[in-house]
Parts: sequence; C-alpha cells; structure tokens
Amino acid sequence: MIKRVPDNFFFGIAAAVVIAFIIYSVLCLAFSVPFFTLEKQFRWIYVAAFVPNFIIFRMALVNLQKRRTGEGMAFVTLIMIVLFLFLTK
Repeated sequence: MIKRVPDNFFFGIAAAVVIAFIIYSVLCLAFSVPFFTLEKQFRWIYVAAFVPNFIIFRMALVNLQKRRTGEGMAFVTLIMIVLFLFLTK
C-alpha cells in the first residue's frame, strides 16, 4: 500500500501540512494549550509538530524512493519553520 503513494511534489506539500496540523492538534489537546498561541512557554509545541515531518521526509527519500514527495515535504517544513521564527521574534 505504501508503494502506491504518488511521487508528486504537491502530494508532499499536502502530506506535510496535514501531518504537522495533526501532531500540533494532538499536542494542544493533550497539554490543554489554546490553539495558535505564541506564548513563550508553549513554543515547544510548534517545534515538536515539525519533527515527524523530518522523519517521514527521510522515509520518503530513502526507503520509498519518492524524491518529489520528499522535496515537497521539505519545502513546506522549511517554510513553516521560517514562519515560526518570524512570528516568535
């Protein structure tokens, strides 16, 4: 089933956004943190939401041989990290 994952840049973008949002939502609910807060004590949740993207990005590139999907995931993850850095400055 994993072999059927398309090797598409836009699929990688969509997957990265969905994965980050799901992880962020689960962490916010688990720790009773309001969504989209930029308080200093809760910034670690944003960083923790990016970690699974890097792990899945590596799997897409190395194990599944899906270069374009991995590039899309890396692109979105880096854009989200840059936005996080600008918003928290």
